[in-house]
Amino acid sequence: MNITVNPPESAPALVVEGLSKHFKVKKRAVQALDDVSLYVKRGTVTGLIGPDGAGKTTLMRLAANIYLPDT
Repeated sequence: MNITVNPPESAPALVVEGLSKHFKVKKRAVQALDDVSLYVKRGTVTGLIGPDGAGKTTLMRLAANIYLPDT
């Protein structure tokens, strides 16, 4: 039996609530993301803009399940 689940058109493409991530760099903790919440509507173009070290890549790696969140 094959079951195909298609989300409704109104379903968000990405929902993030209370996301936090830290790393240990040279024996000190670095907070990459602290309590981030994000809602991205399906069918929209969304950009992440910020300076180096702001957590943009960390957020995308968490969304892609490459990293595991702390909270």
